[in-house]
Order: sequence, then structure tokens, then C-alpha cells
Amino acid sequence: MKKTNIDQSLLLEEQIKASINNYFNNFIAIFFVSLTWYFVLLKYNAINEIYVNLWLSIQSMIAFSFCFLYLLYHNNYQKIKHYWKWKIEFPLTCISGFTWGMGWFLFIDPNDLSNGFFLNALICGTTMGYAMGTPLDQETTYAGMFFCLIPVVIKCFLIGNNVFFWFGITILIFLISSCLFSTIVRSIYINMLIQREENAQLAKALEIEKQHVEKINKEKTRFLAAASHDLRQPIQAMKLFESVLSSKLNNPQQHEILDKISKANQNLSNLLDSLLDISKLDSGLIDINPQIIYIDDIFYGIHQQYSLLAREKQIDLRCVVTNLQGFIDPYQLERILNNLVTNAIKYMGRPGKILLGIRRKKNSFLIEVWDNGEGIPDLEQEKIFDEFYQINNPERNRTKGLGLGLAIVSRLTTLIGSQLSFKSNYGKGCYFALSFPFVESLSIENTLSNNIIPENTNFIDANKYLILVIEDDMLLAEALTTLLNSWGFKTQQATHISEALQCLENGCPNFILSDYQLQKGETGLEAIKIVRKKTQQCIPALLLTGDTRPETLNLLNQQTIPFLHKPIQFEQLKHQIKQLLPKLN
Repeated sequence: MKKTNIDQSLLLEEQIKASINNYFNNFIAIFFVSLTWYFVLLKYNAINEIYVNLWLSIQSMIAFSFCFLYLLYHNNYQKIKHYWKWKIEFPLTCISGFTWGMGWFLFIDPNDLSNGFFLNALICGTTMGYAMGTPLDQETTYAGMFFCLIPVVIKCFLIGNNVFFWFGITILIFLISSCLFSTIVRSIYINMLIQREENAQLAKALEIEKQHVEKINKEKTRFLAAASHDLRQPIQAMKLFESVLSSKLNNPQQHEILDKISKANQNLSNLLDSLLDISKLDSGLIDINPQIIYIDDIFYGIHQQYSLLAREKQIDLRCVVTNLQGFIDPYQLERILNNLVTNAIKYMGRPGKILLGIRRKKNSFLIEVWDNGEGIPDLEQEKIFDEFYQINNPERNRTKGLGLGLAIVSRLTTLIGSQLSFKSNYGKGCYFALSFPFVESLSIENTLSNNIIPENTNFIDANKYLILVIEDDMLLAEALTTLLNSWGFKTQQATHISEALQCLENGCPNFILSDYQLQKGETGLEAIKIVRKKTQQCIPALLLTGDTRPETLNLLNQQTIPFLHKPIQFEQLKHQIKQLLPKLN
């Protein structure tokens, strides 16, 4: 019952809207067609000019009434919603129809064939105009046609001869047919309205579902960021203790065990790095720095990095030799190709070949990655770029990754302005291609830059420097202080801002190393600013964070204080300290 009320309300609103919007067309049609009648009828000497002038005046008044109503209500039809039909639309249509019918009644000449042909054509056209003009308002449509044709039928019967008698019968049949036709048009119109309403409701439902999915995606990102942060703390501590322990072991077997521990820890760290990459890409924090590069340099680096791993799995990794140049961010391109190659090596499923190649087109070129492995089933191909989706890893074997490699590839490809193509023939292999425009050949040196961390060298005069470590995780704090002490630094340790200020009583630190998230909702940024304000010195500082939430990454990128993502390598930490304390170099 509720649905019927809604449909009736919608129908009434559409009736009003369609009719009022059509009033200006009515004005044009009535005024100019009436003028046509007027000038044509004046040519017939038997026509009474007084009647013609009076008829034209009435038609003009009706036409301008429609124009006035249109101007008054076409943007405010709700104002007349409750009385529009029976007080405006219905009586005005009846008067208009009757005036057209009386025009035929008054001006038909039974003895003039051309006069009859002209008036008959116009009255039939006018009737069809009513049938088509307001199909939703059935009563008004019937009334307009009835008042238009009944004067014609009466006049035909009054004339009395057989021709006009049968013409009157024909007009009655035409009236009935026009009513049936208008009913069909109304049904079609209503079906269109219902379809439009259903489409609008569907679009609204899709928009709600889209917002729901976006909300879930944001919640997922926040969850991953929180989980990543909590996992990075103990991993970071283990890494730092590993570096300290490594310097204290002399037995080769002990070093071998420590190496295995380090590899396991590194695998877990790599998984967390993938989560961080997804968070950065989703939050738009990755900068693109395109430059003119030699594609061959990228291929060479990938071959050097993965050829040994490929040989271990009886896979032949080949790269074409090319002098082609491109205007591309080398770091992001290398990340994309690294993911594609490692993905191929992991999931080949059998010995085979992987080829990195180039295909030239008219105004662009393709960087292609081919393999002749097992391929991907047709039903799985649409899902391979989804996060955490893996085809042959139901047991979630961590050595096969998290299923984020191709998701990162898809995002990075869009980020660098390329198009990613993919094809797979199950049982025969996979094909990936990146499309780039050509650039003019330039005589340049290789611009590919790598973030190479300086070699592990000892600090000079480290014992002259005091480092304040602010970390609320006691295990990680101990690991950091142990590592810094092993490098020769003096350290002080605090878990929150109040403790950090108490440490200042024992001397002003030369460097601040702080976690971002501290106890009681405090942050490392606040701690550093307060310590600097208290000492009135711009003490060099470095933040460590495992928080990968987009809002946190945005905030940190806007600061002047550098930061590192946990888990960090001790070489990274040493490099940053060297950069911030230049006297140690």
C-alpha cells in the first residue's frame, strides 16, 4: 500500500511538471497555428470576418494564458500542486479544445473541397496533439479531444448530406481511436517513469554501497596500520639486538644460527613493508620524480638482482639489450618490474623462462614481462590485482608473500601515468605490459639513482655525544640504547615527555631519538618541541614510527623533523645520525 501512495505522488508530480513545462510549447503552437488558420480563412469570401477576428482573439488569449502560466509556475509548480489539475489544467484544456472545434464548426464550407481538406487536416492534427501532449493526465487528454471533435460531429450531422453524415461517423471512430492511442502512450510514459525511478533508486543504493565499501576500506587501512605499528615494535627490537649480538659472537655456528634468525626476521619485515607501501599509495604520499633514463639500466639491475634466485628454481631470466630511453620515475619503474619478476619466479610452478622485453609502437613503447609458467585460470584473472589475493596459497605460506605485489603494481602503474595490460593463457604463461610515450633520444648519462646507504663505518668521538632516547616500549628502548652504546654514544632513556624533561637535569642532549607514539596520547613531535623549548636549542632529532595510517604519514611529511619507518636497519639509523650530526663524519 505504501508503494502505491509513493507511485501516485510521483505520478501527480510528473503530470504537473510535464504539463507546465509544455505550456510554452502550447503557446507557440496555438498562436502560430491560429494565425495560419486566420490568414488562410480570410482568402475564402464566404467566411465572416467578424467571426474570424473574434475566434483569433479568443485563441490569442488562450495562447498567452499558457505563456503566462509557464512563466509564473515552471520553476515553482509546487505552489499550485493541490488545485492545478481541476482549476487550471482541465478547464483551460477544455476551453482550448472547444475553441479549435468551434473554428471548424464556424468556418467549414461544404461546397469548397479545399476548405474542407484544410480544416480537416488541422483538426486531426490538433486532436493528435492532445493525445501526445499530456499523456499522464488521462482525464484532461480525453476532455481536450472530446471538446475538439464533438463540435465537428455536431456540424457534420447538421449539414445533413450523406458525405458529411459518414464523415461525422468517421470522426467519432477517430475520437475513440485517439483515446485508445493516448492510453497506450500513457502506459509507455508511465513505464518509462517507473524505470527511471527504479534506476534512480538503484543508483542511490549503489552510492550507499559504494560509501559502505569505502568506509570498510578505510577501516581496513586503519586496522592494517595499527597492526603494522604493533608488530614493528618487537621486530625493531630484535633487529637492533641482532646487530649488537653479531659483534659479540665468534663461533661460526653461532653466526650461522644468527643469520637464520635474521633472515626470518627480514621476511617478516618485508611483509610489513608491503603493508606500508599499500598505506602510502592509498594516502597519496608517494612522490613521482620522472627523468630521462635508459631502460637497459633498469633491466640490468633486475637481472643482477634476481638471476641467481631464478636459477635456483631452474628458471632462465632474460632481459633484452636496448638503447631506448624513457621519461619515467626510475625508482617506481624498478619497483613495478621487481614485483612482476618476483611474482613470476614465485608462481611459475615449473622450470621455464622469464623475459623482460621492449615492443615499439608508433608513438609509444611497451615494457613487457613474459613467462611460460602455469598461467592463471580465466575465473581468477579479474581478482589477481586485489589486495591479499593469492591463487595457489590457501595455507597462507608466508614465503609466498601476502598477496600485495600485484596490488602495488596496479597502484604504482596508475601513479606514474602508465597503462597496465595483462593476458594469461592457462597452462602456457602470463604477459604483463606497461605503456609509455616515446621521448627524444638525448646524449645523457645514466640518471638512475639508488638509495645506497653508506658502508658500516665506526663513529669518531661518539663518546662526546649524549643521545636522549624517548621510547615507551621498554624492550625496544633497551635495544636502542644498547646499540647506541655499542657505537660509543652516551644515552639517556625516557618513556614520555615528563621523564624526558627530568633527563635534562643530567645535561643537555646532543641528539634526540624518539618514537612517534608515546604514552598518555603524547607524540614524539610534541616531545622534541618541548625539549627544544626547554633547552632553548634546536637539538638535532630523528623520529621512529611504525604507524602507517594515512593521516599520520601526511602529518609527518609536513614536518621538518626527519623520520624512519620501523623496522629500520641499523645501517639506516647510523646513516641518519651521521647526516644530522655532521661533526661525526
